[in-house]
Amino acid sequence: MLRRIAFSSLLFLFLLQLPTLQAQVDMDDALDGGGGFDDDADLEARCMGTDWVTADASCEYPTWVVDGECDQPVCADCFDCDPCREYSYTSCDDCTAEGCFWCPGDALCSSQTPDQTYFDLYNKITSCPAQTDWQNTCSTSQNQSDTNVFNDPLYDAWKQIYQLVNVEEVWKRGITGAGIHVRVNDDGVDATHAEFSERFDVTNSCDRYLPEDVDPMDGKPDEHGTTCASIIGAQADNNQCASGIAPGVTMSSCVLDTDISDEDEADLILTKMDVVDISSNSYGPNSYCANGNLMAEACETAIIDYCSVHYELDNLACAEYLDLYTDCEYHVLPPELDTAYTEAVLNGRNGLGTIIVFAAGNEQTVGADVNGIGYHNSRLTITVGATGKRGIHTSYSNTGAAVLVTAPGGDEEYITNTVVAKPDGDLSL
Repeated sequence: MLRRIAFSSLLFLFLLQLPTLQAQVDMDDALDGGGGFDDDADLEARCMGTDWVTADASCEYPTWVVDGECDQPVCADCFDCDPCREYSYTSCDDCTAEGCFWCPGDALCSSQTPDQTYFDLYNKITSCPAQTDWQNTCSTSQNQSDTNVFNDPLYDAWKQIYQLVNVEEVWKRGITGAGIHVRVNDDGVDATHAEFSERFDVTNSCDRYLPEDVDPMDGKPDEHGTTCASIIGAQADNNQCASGIAPGVTMSSCVLDTDISDEDEADLILTKMDVVDISSNSYGPNSYCANGNLMAEACETAIIDYCSVHYELDNLACAEYLDLYTDCEYHVLPPELDTAYTEAVLNGRNGLGTIIVFAAGNEQTVGADVNGIGYHNSRLTITVGATGKRGIHTSYSNTGAAVLVTAPGGDEEYITNTVVAKPDGDLSL
């Protein structure tokens, strides 16, 4: 059975799911031909003061504007091509030291102070709707508020999410996940990343636990598992980025290939399960039905007639043909996985039972429903959906009765969503 490791990233303790990542812009590349502008002087001439709005508004392809990338000459794309963008996702101090303006809720740096009217042109929502929300000075510490629990430079960029799940009140009680072990089953975790390197457990990971594949387009390794891990438990008070939901947890990792067999997947699930408290899974098959087979009709009829009556007597054989007499091919977990998850729930965590959490998936735009997916409709797992930063259902998160809880991640209408860690020490949104 093919697995597609592309589900939205999952939260710790059923709290958070991550939308499609928006790459951080390399402004030097963008302004040095990467964005298509003739030169810096041309860009500056087209993006001065009030001309900023009119230049962008005349863009032939408005969906390119305010998308995190400095785009083609047909667009002025002043916001994305702004040289101050280089100091986004760092800190208020780094931004304002260059004479730029800082939006704390979006972790963005800008040479000008656009208001919401500008972003309305491109159906984008910002955390700094008024021009006065953009700061040109910072507080004495990197915290932008005395009420922040941790002193991280991008704390305010996460604050809306922290407050939606009320995790700050948990932290104030001294609960950070210390003593809890979370397994990240995905495409690998950068175990040396500063956000969780001191709490990464190599011994209790699978044999393959690091990101492996390199994208030929950017030369970078798989990143989904690392971003999931940062949402789960990025370090607090380390002068970088912002805290994950549970900054005290210990983490391990297992790499699941896209073409992994049921048997091999079951073996990975049970790896060192005696120490795993929570199993975080942000992968799976497509959540919509794609049934199809080339069997002769007489053969299909014979299987249906037999299995409809004798399934419990020959369940291993009949389970291979569930798509013939159920609504979806992945209607229930394959026997190997059902056995593995049952073992984990009953005997994992040294007999207390491992909590298994799955992301709901990203196919809402094609009418997907989690009820037809074994990973989600199983009584052994907890399915997590996603809301936007304001607590509204996202455009991509799958729905269905099997969704037990939803929590904030983000959506495409926001300028930025959640700042997360990527392999090799990078950050992105």
